[in-house]
Amino acid sequence: MFLPRKLLAALGALALVSGAALAVSTSSGAAAGDASVTIVHGIPSVGAVDVCANGTSVLAADVSFKGVATVHVAPGTYDLQVKAQNASPCTGSTLISLNGATIPANANLSVVASLTGGSPKLDVFTNDVDPVAAGHGRVAVYHAADAPAVDILVNGSTALTGISSGASKSADLPSGSYDFGVTAAGTTTPVLLDLPGVALPAGQLLQVFAVGAPGNADEPFQVITHTMTLTTAAAPTTTAAPTTTMAPAPAVAGSPSLTG
Repeated sequence: MFLPRKLLAALGALALVSGAALAVSTSSGAAAGDASVTIVHGIPSVGAVDVCANGTSVLAADVSFKGVATVHVAPGTYDLQVKAQNASPCTGSTLISLNGATIPANANLSVVASLTGGSPKLDVFTNDVDPVAAGHGRVAVYHAADAPAVDILVNGSTALTGISSGASKSADLPSGSYDFGVTAAGTTTPVLLDLPGVALPAGQLLQVFAVGAPGNADEPFQVITHTMTLTTAAAPTTTAAPTTTMAPAPAVAGSPSLTG
């Protein structure tokens, strides 16, 4: 893929900003052929930045850690700059320049910037946006963490297996509340990350991005979440994973929702 390789080589520690810089049109102004790009800032040590075109045109301002944004980008080639965030956007010092960034038409991607062993990396994932059955939602797990392959538990049972760093998997489930857990691949204990009472709305893609590293206080293992609306199909789709028969977890007062 031309875009991921070029962005990774050019942006390094501030790779996340290239995604923010692609906000050349708003969601409401998307046109036929536009690419949809969900940007995830997963590097705690990178401060807020402004994203500019041709040095002065403001595309995105004050982009901070854990920021998630979906932008629509007309296909084409762009000259982009990343500048230190300033009160007057695009007047700070230039941190990164990327000329001739090519954006393909009709793509639906998630771009996640994170660190591995202290070095920045950029993972580019293709989003599963196929229609979902009525009354169902889809959960997608994106492994961008500094960790080996993981399994995902749903209500205590292994559901998605062997997700390696840089990969993603998804499953369709009846809408409701679920208890998710992350374990090392091939195990059910210990649970590296416990996510109880996660709300999965009908007709929505719940994106769960894993970043950081277990046991690293500076870059802790954590998740960043985001939802997007899917088309609803009249019948179940063929993209369902083995978790489709699982019932939602009982509702628990005060359980956290990761969809906000």
